[in-house]
Amino acid sequence: MVTASPLVIQTAAPARRAPARRAPAARRRFGAKAKPKISLAVVAGLMPQVQHIKDRYNGGGGIVNAISKGLQTGMLGYNPDTKVWAIGNAKLGIIPLVAGIGVHKLAGKLGINRALAKAGIPFVNV
Repeated sequence: MVTASPLVIQTAAPARRAPARRAPAARRRFGAKAKPKISLAVVAGLMPQVQHIKDRYNGGGGIVNAISKGLQTGMLGYNPDTKVWAIGNAKLGIIPLVAGIGVHKLAGKLGINRALAKAGIPFVNV
């Protein structure tokens, strides 16, 4: 008399799934990458800093001096001419830039950028 061991369990093979179907060639989308957009709010936030650098350049001292000292003064609040830290100097650079980024985020939450895209306005969002 032959008996099967109680430890041997026979199971059925798992069912095979049907392979996924691809969409027809006419419905496939190629090159659907998002195109770069220019945020008007962020660019508007950079304008006071650009104007400050332009004023420093017109005051003399060269373009490299104007850019380096203008960015230090506007973005960090540090004036290298007087060697003083002052948050009032940041009114030219970092504060408008952060405000522009905030407006851009708010416009995204409200759907303004989506409405501009549906209207067909290229290269621009708020």
